[in-house]
Amino acid sequence: MREMLAEIGDEADMPTVRDYLSRFIEEKKGTCSPNTIPSYQVAVDKFMDHIGGKSDRMLDELTRTDLLSFRDAQAKVRSPATVNLCLRVLRMAFRAAREQGLLVDPALELVKGVPKEKADSKLPAFKVEEIRAILSVADNEWKSLIVFGLYTGQRLGDLARLCWRNVDLEKGEIRLTTKKTGRSVVVPMAAPLKEHVMKLPSSDSGDTPLHSRAFARVSKEGKVSSLSREFGELLAQAGFRTAQTHEGDGKGRASRHDLKGLSFHSLRRSTVSLLHEAGVSAAVAQEIVGHDNEAVHRSYIRVGEDALKGGVATLPDITTEPKADEKERPSAE
Repeated sequence: MREMLAEIGDEADMPTVRDYLSRFIEEKKGTCSPNTIPSYQVAVDKFMDHIGGKSDRMLDELTRTDLLSFRDAQAKVRSPATVNLCLRVLRMAFRAAREQGLLVDPALELVKGVPKEKADSKLPAFKVEEIRAILSVADNEWKSLIVFGLYTGQRLGDLARLCWRNVDLEKGEIRLTTKKTGRSVVVPMAAPLKEHVMKLPSSDSGDTPLHSRAFARVSKEGKVSSLSREFGELLAQAGFRTAQTHEGDGKGRASRHDLKGLSFHSLRRSTVSLLHEAGVSAAVAQEIVGHDNEAVHRSYIRVGEDALKGGVATLPDITTEPKADEKERPSAE
């Protein structure tokens, strides 16, 4: 394609992958609802993180293999719905590029999504004792993020952005708006979480972050990839992942004895699994951790406050010594 552009003197019009996808997002801001844009941005950010330095190459250097590699890597740690949403956004972007004459081959638009029958149950969750093992090697800020992760079921980026205005100690609630979906979430604080929050350094300003280092990182970078890598290093220290030998290459591989595919998102799955194991209804469990799908959320809108408080009360205390009955890894059902 660049050869054709060069012949007509327009070679400079071929953008880099980064520039094109950034422009695509900006154009969508004028045609999509504000709640849709964050999911578009997440898809683009994840893809550029995956391809690394290739994001600064020309758009027409992208191959179908790049997109397939991204899909397969995401499928190891994300649900089929999340992976397929990312692919839909990227296919939309590449189709627009072809319509603009920047791409000729429609191969990027034809990459298929992950089959829905590839159930979420295949995604890993932490056992309680594994969470404690990670806590044992974590510094105070990571300990706090992990405690918040289990007891709220929220994503790393949303937890990193928490400020004191999001904490209602009187009502015992955490209130936030999720970055991914733009949805308002209210999560009752389980007793161990409330006790933990009471020990955090307080502030007279509601704008003071609960996790200052993580907050500064996501504010500066606009994404959580470096925090995710740092959590991966904690997993390696705890013995649950093989340490990467090439920083940032995204190709660290787990041995047979590693817990394959674990990430901070696995805490979210642990929350759901532990709630289900305790007999908490699916409606309550889903309402506690929130929904990616707004239609699903609306179907559970009648879940009451008492049910939510009762649900989080069933979660084990990861800040204490393990109990004898905490043996099995929670299922992902």
